[in-house]
Amino acid sequence: MVRARVTYNDNHLKALYSLTKRPYVIKKLIPKILWTAVSLAAGIFFLRYAIILHSSSGYIWIALAFTFAALYIRDIIKLLCDDKGTNKLPPYRYSAEITFGGQVFETFKNAENFTIHMTFPYDAINKAVETMNYFFIFVEAKKAFIIHKSELTEGSVPELEHFLASVFGKRFIDKRSVRI
Repeated sequence: MVRARVTYNDNHLKALYSLTKRPYVIKKLIPKILWTAVSLAAGIFFLRYAIILHSSSGYIWIALAFTFAALYIRDIIKLLCDDKGTNKLPPYRYSAEITFGGQVFETFKNAENFTIHMTFPYDAINKAVETMNYFFIFVEAKKAFIIHKSELTEGSVPELEHFLASVFGKRFIDKRSVRI
């Protein structure tokens, strides 16, 4: 049995953000970059058309194409400059007692004046990810319990690695090369 006592702080949130943000940004950036290129190409085409044929109606299409390109560029800049502080921890002190072993993943969430006990069967958990310093237990696609390796109170890191690998199989992802 392996146990951890986790008191969540901003470092936990930054680690989760670092692990999950990059693929999200790349998925969003590719279509925006393509549409920007198409809009700019259309604007240049209409500009050439307007100059060669001396057509004043072509300038409307030029303006429209460059406006769309500018809007996509604005969206790209927003995605690249997204603030890591948009997700904040609750204002009260939040800690959890997490137990690995048996048939379920068990956690006790402790706050100032309440405690919540939750259990998750291992087959219902989305995945487990190990990085250089953290374990992430994703109970849903974007909801995870974050455990720094130094927060283990019972058992050891190799013990937990072996347990997670045996329980999750292919759903256990080893990303120890990632410096999070």
